Amino acid sequence: MKLRKTYLEITNTCNLSCAFCPKTSRKPRVMDDALFTSLCAQLQGRSERLYLHVMGEPLTHPRLPLLLDTCESYCHKVHLVTNGLLLPELGDSLTSKPALSQLNVSLHGLAGQANEGRLRGILAFVKKHADTTGGKKGPVVQLRLWNKGATDPGFQPTAFRLIQETFCLPYSLERRLDTRRSFMLAENVCIDFTEPFEWPSLDNNDRGQRGACYGLRRQCAVLADGTVTACCLDNNGTLALGNAGERPLFEILNGERALAIRSGFERGMVVENLCRKCSYRLRFSVKGDAAIA
Repeated sequence: MKLRKTYLEITNTCNLSCAFCPKTSRKPRVMDDALFTSLCAQLQGRSERLYLHVMGEPLTHPRLPLLLDTCESYCHKVHLVTNGLLLPELGDSLTSKPALSQLNVSLHGLAGQANEGRLRGILAFVKKHADTTGGKKGPVVQLRLWNKGATDPGFQPTAFRLIQETFCLPYSLERRLDTRRSFMLAENVCIDFTEPFEWPSLDNNDRGQRGACYGLRRQCAVLADGTVTACCLDNNGTLALGNAGERPLFEILNGERALAIRSGFERGMVVENLCRKCSYRLRFSVKGDAAIA
């Protein structure tokens, strides 16, 4: 079994409270360094990319540069997702790490924060990164604005204006984003503009038994306490399959509950209540959907 993405939640704490985030009811914690190293070793050659988050802000981890060094030692390519607040302070120590392949900055997290200065600071760092890596290989920085169509009278126009000014764009960013979701803004910098998504929750409406997902077929997640789950959006570990601090990861991924979830998706059937109440899976079509058409 080879995974495309493995999500390792190095911390479940955050330095921002975003309106779109469901938070977590789990106790605040940081993943044990020994567990992280063990997972990197187990995943060597068996996961194309590591994402160092599920919940939480990874840049608040006190030893993040060392974790990236560990990833490099096991030949892993890493994606980070951050709200960007700490990039002006810590960004250079991260983008210089060979393991870091992509840095995703969720600018929509600043909506409602009423702080244009924060956005200016983040964009200044990203512009410096583009200028520094011009013509050179370096991590791609993706500026995410996942608030298309949201009721947002102030932030979105401000973000468009500041991005356009920072990168001296010779076109209207807003107009281009009317017809294109993602494109390059500068060397090693792109923008991604799409609609907000609904986090899966047992309180959501039931979306039915038919469907499929990439969970356990192409990806899985390990939470900060070692809990293994099928889903990168499982904020409370509802789909707990076992604990990677107690059993080998791939033994857990081939356990009874995991096999039932994966087999169901392969047949185009959703077997878990949380998955039935997830609208995100409706965004894509994966092999197996035809089985129930």
